[in-house]
Amino acid sequence: GPVSEIKILGRRYVMIISFLFCLITICLSITFSQYFSLLIGLAILFSNLGSGVCSNYFSEVYPTSHRDSAYGFIFCFIRSGSFISNFIFLALNDKYLWLPYYFDILILSIMILCFYLLPIETCGKGLDSMNSISTKESINN
Repeated sequence: GPVSEIKILGRRYVMIISFLFCLITICLSITFSQYFSLLIGLAILFSNLGSGVCSNYFSEVYPTSHRDSAYGFIFCFIRSGSFISNFIFLALNDKYLWLPYYFDILILSIMILCFYLLPIETCGKGLDSMNSISTKESINN
């Protein structure tokens, strides 16, 4: 999206910041349960922002043949996970267990670390320059 084009931050740091805010709002929703709906709504907003930027990043970095297969697998996992998690989250939430939210915190922490380790920044660079950047980095490694 348009936020990913902020040259000061770049795509990698927009992903890190958006998922970090998502992590913070989930922690706050556990702490301040009276504002649960508002905070989870904000967490979803930050999560969607990070996912959109992530989609832009990977579509510029990986070749088309790998990208198509990867998008197919990720959407398959997203659809199945969203179907299954609805039942699990509702069952645990009815019993006042915060386990799914702690699991979200763990996964978001791992994602933030992984995004920090991404090799290159794509913001403000054309696809032609991306090929030369990735070629130079693969030669150096």
